[in-house]
Amino acid sequence: VPEFSLDGHSYVQYQLASPLPARRTWIQVLVRTRKHNSTIISVTSKEQSEYLRLEIFQGLLCVFFNLGDGDYNLTLPTYRLDNGEWHEVHLDRHDNEMTLRLDGGGGQREVTGSRGRSREIVIDPSAVILGNTFPSEINKSFQGCVRDVRLNGRYMPLDSQPRDGVSQVSMQGLSPGCSSDSCKKNHCSPPFTCVDLWRVHECRCPPGHMIRVNGSRKSCVYTLCATRPCHRGTCVAQSPSKFTCHCPEGYRGRHCETPLAIYREDVGLSFSSLFAICICFMALLGMYSHWSVIDLKPLKQHRHNRVICVETVSS
Repeated sequence: VPEFSLDGHSYVQYQLASPLPARRTWIQVLVRTRKHNSTIISVTSKEQSEYLRLEIFQGLLCVFFNLGDGDYNLTLPTYRLDNGEWHEVHLDRHDNEMTLRLDGGGGQREVTGSRGRSREIVIDPSAVILGNTFPSEINKSFQGCVRDVRLNGRYMPLDSQPRDGVSQVSMQGLSPGCSSDSCKKNHCSPPFTCVDLWRVHECRCPPGHMIRVNGSRKSCVYTLCATRPCHRGTCVAQSPSKFTCHCPEGYRGRHCETPLAIYREDVGLSFSSLFAICICFMALLGMYSHWSVIDLKPLKQHRHNRVICVETVSS
């Protein structure tokens, strides 16, 4: 699914070919941002007195709404969205009951609440806005990336091609991709190197070094991690001369040098292997059934009785 960037002074206004149900609204969208407050998507009535806005408020997922009897809101308080990671966001409205889900929902990633008594909102098909409110408001503009935007199951196109009876009326500040150039805009003094953490940067020491802080001054100090002592693990410097190795699954030891035998419940014989074993076993049984043991009488040239096997031919 293609991803698009909104630059913080942006919006996309849509036109729906058919109206939405007055008592049911559901929104699905993937977002990536570092902005603490912004509007993800908003819908309003023709008079603009009734509205429904899915927002990021102080870093948290929130829905603000007015179905005709006052302003209300519902917030998912546990997880933040402004950490620069992709998050799947859902809003599901049945009448005046709102459910917010984050990254699949369930447990602390989901909240449901009912507010007010009104149960309907007649949404203006031309007042559906992605990344802003209606009319557009700079302070509410979304800054970050979005993809796979859906309203009541209808795909909301991020390019100019109409789909599912939805077309763009106007747009501003929308561009394809979700890149970051933080290290191009920000430079670190040597020996520090710039690390792009998606639209924020961090100045870090080179591999094998650690930061030493002396008052307001920071410097990089050589450590034994520079020699890569942890064969398969991660070296964590505690001081220039001391380190610990964090070993991956299946290895242990001071330098993660000792492999371990790992039993996995999901590992077993495949159907084809079991079938081959059964065929071989049946073949052996068939061969055994064609052999018989015959006790021969003592022969003149031998002093001892012998038992030998001879093949018999069945009729």
